[in-house]
This record gives sequence, structure tokens and C-alpha cells, in this order.
Amino acid sequence: MRLADVFRFCMSALVGARARTWLMLLAMAIGVSSVLLLTAVGEGTRRYVNNQFMNLGSHLLIVMPGKLETTGGQPPILSATEVDLTIDDAVALTQSQSIRRVAPMVLGNAPVSYGQRERSVNVIGSTAGLYGVRKLKMLSGRFLPVGDPTRGAAIAVIGDTLKTELFGNAGALGERIRIDGQKFQVIGVLKEASGAGVGMDLRDSAVIPVATAQNLFDSPSLFRVMVEADGHNAISRAEKAIIDILRTRHNGEEDVTVITQDAMLE
Repeated sequence: MRLADVFRFCMSALVGARARTWLMLLAMAIGVSSVLLLTAVGEGTRRYVNNQFMNLGSHLLIVMPGKLETTGGQPPILSATEVDLTIDDAVALTQSQSIRRVAPMVLGNAPVSYGQRERSVNVIGSTAGLYGVRKLKMLSGRFLPVGDPTRGAAIAVIGDTLKTELFGNAGALGERIRIDGQKFQVIGVLKEASGAGVGMDLRDSAVIPVATAQNLFDSPSLFRVMVEADGHNAISRAEKAIIDILRTRHNGEEDVTVITQDAMLE
């Protein structure tokens, strides 16, 4: 059969079943459009996440209690033999020359109130190191002071959204708010910073000293330790130092998981 005959046969078949032909073309068009749309959305999301992490700097590592294990092709899970990650563990990490700063973190949710206004928000316990690790900026006042992280204090830094919800246009510095019923003096208000709140909305949160948060939430273990390596070339050395230091402190057990920023972006 000649090519011209094949072409005429195909055309007659298409013309003879016009409804089926148009439905088939419509289905193909929808399918191609869906693939293109999903690809565009996925690429846009990837770029957004990349930009958010790049705004934090490219030297970020996160230390989690418990060893992340993958067996038998199953999704990774934290080991059942989880050991507490303590403030002293976080302080010990600063011994490494590959580590610039650390920020131990305790995370909980609690009602925060001022006068008749109340809002349930994330309450983050940390140290002065969080300011540099998360590239935070102050709208007014100051961040948590440098000092002994094991000593608590009834002070709080609040995000600008939380400040507006509780105080409106009035000033917040020096005022006393209640967090889960306990009084805290506001010493600073955080300014919006692109990427600073990856994983949580810091604009609608309160930050208090880490030891105070442990008492508030009755949590002896840290939620995370955020670590900033001393430059991009120091990330692998910092990761090894974290594992070695904590293994020594935890009686030879490798019971933590270290996640690098590159791994989070994969």
C-alpha cells in the first residue's frame, strides 16, 4: 500500500468518526496540558524552596535526636532507642572549629495573651545563636541575650504578626504578656525576613530562652539543634564533628541524625 493510500484511509476513518476523533484530540490536549502544568508547578515549588533555604545561607545543618534508619526499601524511620538531646550537647558542639554557631531549640504550642487578647501560637525556646543561624532581623528592641543557656529568664521576643494581634498599633517593648499563664516581658519584636521561617512562621511566634521553654513544656530533650558551619567548605567537617562529639558524649552510641541543607533540597 502506498503512503498516499494510507493517508486517505486514515483521513476517511477520522472523518467517519468525528465525535470519537474530537474526543481523542481533546483527551490528548488535556493530558499534555496537565503534564506541562504539573512540571511548571513542580519547578516553581523547587525554586521557591531553594530560594527560601538560600536566604538562610548555605551552611545549615540540623541535628535531630534519634538515628534515621532505612531498611528493606522502607521509608526512613527514627530508631526506637532515642536518647535525649540536651543543652549541654549543643554547647559541646561549639568546640569544633568547623562550627560557627549553634541554636538549640525546644518547640511547643501555647496560648499567648495580653489583656483581653489571646492567640495560640508556636513558642520556640532557643538562645542568642538562633538570631545568626536563622538570619533574623529585629523590628524593634533586641533578641535573646548571650549568656548561660541553662539559665532561664521570663523574657520573650515576638514576631511582628503576633505583636499586631496582641497590641495593635501600641508599643510592645517592656510590656508583659502571658504565655501559658506565665508572665514574660517583651524585649524585642522580630521583623519579617525572607526564608527565616522555613518550617514555621516566626512572624506569628514567640521566642523565649531554651531553659525556660523546657520548664514550660516539661521537655528535657531538645526538639532540634540548628548548626551553622564555618563556611560551605566546612559542612562535611562540621557534620563529622557533630557525630563524633555526640557519640563521645552518648557513651559511644551514634543516636542522632544530622541533615545537611543540600540533603533537604534534594
